[in-house]
Amino acid sequence: MQNYGLVVEMSLTNKNQGVPGRGVLVPQYVNSATGGDTVQDIGGYRIHTFTTVGTSTFTPATSGLVEVLVVAGGGGGGGNAAQSHAGGGGGAGELIYKSNFTVSGAASVTVGPGGAGETAQTSSSWINSVAGSNSSFGSLTANGGGRGGHQNQNGGAGGSGGGGARGVPPGGTIGGASTATTGFGNAGGGSGSAFGSTASAGSGGGAGGLGLYSFNDNIKTPGGPGLVYTISGSSATYAAGGAGGSRNSPDNGVAAVANTGSGGSGGSGSSGVLTSGGNGGSGIVIVRYPLPIRLTGTPLFTQLSPSATSSAVGAFSLRAVNGLSTGGTARAVQVRNGTTSATQDFYADRLGNLLTAPVVGQSLANWLGGATGYVTTWYDQSGRGNDATQGTAANQPMIQRATKGPGYACLFNGTTNQMSFNSATGNIFDNTDFTVCAVTKRTAAFAGPYQFFMGTSPSSSTVPSPKFGYVSDTSVRTQIDNIAADSVNVSVSAYAGASEPTGYNMGTLSQTSGMVAYAWRSGIQTSSTAAGGTTQATTSGPGTLGCSRNQQYYTGEIYEILVFTTSLYDLDGTSTITQIYQNQLSYTGT
Repeated sequence: MQNYGLVVEMSLTNKNQGVPGRGVLVPQYVNSATGGDTVQDIGGYRIHTFTTVGTSTFTPATSGLVEVLVVAGGGGGGGNAAQSHAGGGGGAGELIYKSNFTVSGAASVTVGPGGAGETAQTSSSWINSVAGSNSSFGSLTANGGGRGGHQNQNGGAGGSGGGGARGVPPGGTIGGASTATTGFGNAGGGSGSAFGSTASAGSGGGAGGLGLYSFNDNIKTPGGPGLVYTISGSSATYAAGGAGGSRNSPDNGVAAVANTGSGGSGGSGSSGVLTSGGNGGSGIVIVRYPLPIRLTGTPLFTQLSPSATSSAVGAFSLRAVNGLSTGGTARAVQVRNGTTSATQDFYADRLGNLLTAPVVGQSLANWLGGATGYVTTWYDQSGRGNDATQGTAANQPMIQRATKGPGYACLFNGTTNQMSFNSATGNIFDNTDFTVCAVTKRTAAFAGPYQFFMGTSPSSSTVPSPKFGYVSDTSVRTQIDNIAADSVNVSVSAYAGASEPTGYNMGTLSQTSGMVAYAWRSGIQTSSTAAGGTTQATTSGPGTLGCSRNQQYYTGEIYEILVFTTSLYDLDGTSTITQIYQNQLSYTGT
């Protein structure tokens, strides 16, 4: 059964660049490229269309995947040399469609011409129809369509086979075979006269079905159907077979539309009338990939009051939280390739995409190439330059797709992973108020005695050491020294394994109000009452991520830690604190 309504519609579903999975890297697409007769941005894609017959080049700015359609030229239709034979329809060019095709550098692109239809010169002299020519994109080569048959000649083989001509009764000619190997192609139809005394010529095969034959002298045989794609930005049919000519109604075959790869139709026959076959349609190559996301929204720090943002001394995040000055991104992390040991800076946008350069850089997944990535520097987006670093490979946290939210997380292993940050002018926690806002997710049950996801590393155990993290399976603590009385705890839900929610915690130290802490789990807020312990010494030590003093390591993902040298609670009560939580919630989720 022929399917004349066949539609193949495939599109890219992951437009989110730079998000490797946990253990498996998600394929990443080309960010920008040059080449093509037309380049258009339609529906979130950049579309390069190659229509001029000949060879040119598609050059991507970065290696990656593309969606590509390659259609070869269609075959020419056969004709009639003053007999009642009728020419077979030309076969369609082979059609190759790939939704995920890797382009690692400049790719050669060839658009093949359609084959010429048969031209009858005299009743005893004619020029046979010609097969279509190949089209290609890189290593993908689509075979040109087979030519339509003439008189007692079989239809030619090709991407789709050409249709057989109406032969001298009682024998007819058969259609050509399909030579398609990696794409779509079908055999051409034979003449119906192979099965009876009357018939029209067979039609060319199409990408969507076989060519046909007819037992009726007066009806042109429909060509094999093509396939419908919208990769160009609109719906279009490609690679349809040419119709076979009829026996008793003489007319010339019709040329196929250019850049469709369809076969030309055969000329119809009648005694004493010369008819020509139609030319095949030229091929086409279409390449598309998702447009880079250019952000125009407002990052978190721009939403906060000047009093809050001016006191920020550490903003460690894998999204852009402070400004969009570099093409919608902020420098976020330096990553070490665990296989090659190469290091590379990555820029984050507000959606958590990581690229080697703003907007048009290579994605993290492509750069890693299947290797594991480790964070050597977590850049401070506050503008103070208090970057967190770790020079020892064994102590560097892994970077991976976040378990929650759309972007990335730094995974701390609970035994060795930690990073240190400090101001060039001194310890940022010395003799000052502070607020810490952390977004984390545990990946293991509490092992004790503590699991601090942020703290300090003092020179001895007798000096103040601000710290922030789990002190039991159901309690998060904000603490400024080694005395439990100088701390506040907030209750949280117990570790829930695979169902563990995102943890949102905020702790603040105020010389006026003491310490206050907040926690949110699955949208439920808990808070502490104000506690004492408002004085810090000048020897608190540098800040740390993923650990505090005495090897008290955190096990789990850290998405974001913000540090302010003011009490946001004193600034405006809970207004700014709630604003930060709601912004983080909108990004990371529950």
